[in-house]
Amino acid sequence: MNWDDIRAIISSNAQVAWSVLTSESAVRVYVLVFSGILLAVSLWRALKERTVLTDSTKKALAQNLPGPKPRSHQAKQKQRDLKLSRLKGMLLALLTSTARMMAFGVLVPVFFLWAGTTYYSWFDPNAVVLVSQAGGTPVLNPSSPQLLLYVTDQLLRGGLFDVLEVFKVQVAGLSNNPVVLPYSIGLIAFRAAIDGYMIFALYFVLRTSVSMRKAMRDVNAGLAASPSNPLPDHSNA
Repeated sequence: MNWDDIRAIISSNAQVAWSVLTSESAVRVYVLVFSGILLAVSLWRALKERTVLTDSTKKALAQNLPGPKPRSHQAKQKQRDLKLSRLKGMLLALLTSTARMMAFGVLVPVFFLWAGTTYYSWFDPNAVVLVSQAGGTPVLNPSSPQLLLYVTDQLLRGGLFDVLEVFKVQVAGLSNNPVVLPYSIGLIAFRAAIDGYMIFALYFVLRTSVSMRKAMRDVNAGLAASPSNPLPDHSNA
């Protein structure tokens, strides 16, 4: 075997490998893997917002006015105003952080649900993922308003902890086709993720709000307990 034969074998194997790597099946796998990574990063970023805001709040409350510990009523008043202004800034940060959490934890999964519903036929051309609520007939090409109502319905069923299921409230005229098992499993995962995220987000917002209110009360109570006149200095006594 000479070098020409070796180069021919390498070239042939490279062409086969390239055809496999660029095949439609391989592209489907790439899309699924990339989507899974992007979704995981998005949910991680949403959870990360809690740590960022909690650390920022603790840091803001721990900082005092430069210099020695305030002893007079006026100095304590300045300390109070400083901490209250920081707490107000933290409240604004809470709203901003909550908005980012909603974007990463809700909007991104909703986008994937919409994309998966719209383009599922690309993964399985023979599958019909949506059926009508009335007769269960397959819906091949839902209109944009129908698809919007369907995604909204699934979001509410996940975010409201099956309240719609209990009271049999129907927002959309479409439902998932249970025969398409991969899509149905993905829909279960979507609802579970939204359920878990909403519980976490509510707990995070309530806990942070309560902590900030308590901090405000503590700051005000510390000022009210201090005398109106400067405290005597007994350090040289």
